[in-house]
Amino acid sequence: DDNTRVVRLCSCQGLAQAAENKTKDVNVSEKENADETTAEKADGSSEEQEGSDTPELKGRVSDYVSDRKFGDFPLSPEVQQGLADKGYVMSTAVQAAAIEPALAGKNLVVRSKTGTGKTAAFGIPIVELVPNAAGKTSAIVLAPTRELARQVAEELTEIGQHKEIRVAVIYGGVGFGPQEDALKAGAEIVVGTPGRILDHLRRGNLDLSECRMTCLAENG
Repeated sequence: DDNTRVVRLCSCQGLAQAAENKTKDVNVSEKENADETTAEKADGSSEEQEGSDTPELKGRVSDYVSDRKFGDFPLSPEVQQGLADKGYVMSTAVQAAAIEPALAGKNLVVRSKTGTGKTAAFGIPIVELVPNAAGKTSAIVLAPTRELARQVAEELTEIGQHKEIRVAVIYGGVGFGPQEDALKAGAEIVVGTPGRILDHLRRGNLDLSECRMTCLAENG
């Protein structure tokens, strides 16, 4: 489906495990086998998911809303305030299914249609788990396009506006200087396209030695 995007959320160690097919799928497609955990990701206060009998989706009202408020999730006051500032009250079905497993450190593979709020579904756990004022990159999100990278970076910045964290957005077609400055300033979350991320790694500008989480946002 051209309207489907895959999001893989895992620890940096989990990324290596995923490459060896050891990572458990938390899947967002109703086409997946019934014995796999089904989930869908969501971005904001209104987005959708498909029907499922799995426990994670019992609170589903529709694809675009669940019966769970963001206040029901075990999130810090700072993140709760960031969500409230954005007007997020009720989670979508995909957020209700994916946020708590991600907070618990599970490696997730999530498939969801465009517009179902995937960014907040993976962004909320990332922002919650990144330490305040660490001064080191603790999470990295890889996006296939600069447009998606900017969108994700903006969302994470807004969700984490009450935490002491910085988000750097890295992509090609622009100068290296401002990006180098953002990385050297100690951005705790880095969002970028693979090519430019590799460029900064080769130049020694990006240190992933303390990275705790990796998210791959892929076009389906």
